[in-house]
Order: sequence, then structure tokens, then C-alpha cells
Amino acid sequence: MVMSKRAWTMSDGIGSKPGSLKYAAAKIGCSLPKVYELIAAGKLRSYHIGRAHRVSEQAIADCIALLEQEDTQEGIA
Repeated sequence: MVMSKRAWTMSDGIGSKPGSLKYAAAKIGCSLPKVYELIAAGKLRSYHIGRAHRVSEQAIADCIALLEQEDTQEGIA
């Protein structure tokens, strides 16, 4: 059975593979370089499979919550 490349397209319209950094960027609403910055800053957890960088759905959700919390705190200060 041959699967098409579009088989992994999510119903939310994001055309990147789940777990990829492009997918994380689309879910977070930022650019790919910003995703690398978030990983370097420790705000987005990632892991490697071979040479590929991967990000879990939970890590994306945690990062969004952290960014929202930081935004709220900046608004108070």
C-alpha cells in the first residue's frame, strides 16, 4: 500500500508533518527561526531522531502556555 504525501495533512489545515519544526512553528504562530530560538532558550522542548529535530504536541502546548503566561506578566509589570 502506497501512502500519498498528503496523508499526514492535519484537519486544521497545517500542511507540515506532526512533530516537525515547521509544524510547531505553524501551531505556535511564529517563524521557523523563532522556533529555533525558543528551543535554544529552553522554552520549547525538542528531541532528535537521527538528524531530525522533533517536537511533541505536549511540548508545543506547554510552550504556548509559557508564552501566554510571560505575555500576561509583562502586561502587569
